[in-house]
Amino acid sequence: MKESTSEKYIRTLVAQYLQKKGFKSTLASFLNEANVPLAVTKNENQEQLDDLETIIKERIQFNEHNISDKLKRLTLNDFSTNNNNTSEYSSHFSSWDYKKIFVEQSHVECSGIPLSVGFDAPNDEDIVVSTSAKEVNIYGNKSGDLLGSLKPISGIAKLCGSIGNYYYTASMDGSLNIYGDDLNLLVNRCSKIHGRMITNVKFWYNGNEKCWFIISTGLDHILKLTKMKISPDCAVTFEELASTGVQACTGLELHPNGDNMPSILVCKADFTKVTCYEIMNDHQFTISYNIALNNTEFSSHSFSVRAMTIIEHSNPILSSYDNDTDFLIVLTSHIPYMRVIVAELPKRENIKDELSEKDPIIPTYWDKIRRNIATEIFQDNYSQPVVTVLDQCKGIIIGADKGIYGLDVNTGDSWKLDMPNFVNDERVKCLSSNRGGSAFAAGLANKSVHQWSVL
Repeated sequence: MKESTSEKYIRTLVAQYLQKKGFKSTLASFLNEANVPLAVTKNENQEQLDDLETIIKERIQFNEHNISDKLKRLTLNDFSTNNNNTSEYSSHFSSWDYKKIFVEQSHVECSGIPLSVGFDAPNDEDIVVSTSAKEVNIYGNKSGDLLGSLKPISGIAKLCGSIGNYYYTASMDGSLNIYGDDLNLLVNRCSKIHGRMITNVKFWYNGNEKCWFIISTGLDHILKLTKMKISPDCAVTFEELASTGVQACTGLELHPNGDNMPSILVCKADFTKVTCYEIMNDHQFTISYNIALNNTEFSSHSFSVRAMTIIEHSNPILSSYDNDTDFLIVLTSHIPYMRVIVAELPKRENIKDELSEKDPIIPTYWDKIRRNIATEIFQDNYSQPVVTVLDQCKGIIIGADKGIYGLDVNTGDSWKLDMPNFVNDERVKCLSSNRGGSAFAAGLANKSVHQWSVL
């Protein structure tokens, strides 16, 4: 089909605009895809045509108000014009890297619905998957072949994964089992660390004491700190150090604070604050602060936190931000469309000295929200979204009722990910990325598990 004069003119103006603004990589891609000669970007040729900016300015000068309104409707979030403290942080977050593509590495059909998926710690490539069919299997990175199974497991494993050279399963009956690199259950005593199902579990290795600390919550509404030691003959022992009541925990994250033990961030159902616990020298829990996720102390428009994750200061998303500031990403229960809140985590260099005082006042921070993002991610009262950080894309991905979505923290844009040869419409049950953010895996409600590489 013959190209019209107007189409040639438009492409020439766009090429000259990109050259003028210094968008070199974008210009190179445009010249290749639009089949425009490089000669049109030369200075002497640019003077022969009207400037693109001049044409646009003349076009809108008599109708600027209406066009401005149309531009605002193209996006759900416009942080550059908001009259709040979110606009001043626009330059601190990196934008999503749209050059990255997703290549499917493996596709596995399971005998049950996937409940948990995680990357194998030693190689950070193979994946560990637990299903509703009482199976915990390990699959190869590119082949998707079954490499082995963890046996025996006590009932359905709600959570699974690997720590160091070991594997773990957290079962519906509240027990935590540890397996060696040969996939066999290690000899242990008293592995039942909760009275009911374990809902969240995190591991922290303490180099000074040369042991693992387990921070967990369960349907028994208890937050527990358990010490785990593995002897040279592979015998596992558990010692409960501390416990405190926690109402219906919906998320748990560990925040490194420079000490031997991390801070513990907990969110609860029907509670619009995130609570931070510290582990004191005597291994007891103490609340250090709360972060309020709404602007008023009493509100008729309350919501809960359904999932959360931490972006540490070394992450590429925060490449231009303050060197030692970390952020919390929170998925809310708003319906019919989810909101994502980005909150700055307080700097608490001397927090343990303050907490050791008699009758300390527990602060609640009302000014830590840096982004309040409206999304296009549909959910209802029963949705259980999952979130993970994708370092290579400089953004986060969210598993929801109707597929996997990407979210640009800088602009607030959210969209359903475009992945070749994959129909991205299925409910996501579990989601995980590897340490470098170069790969991620998702378990879907149709009993399939997919793994992608970010290239």
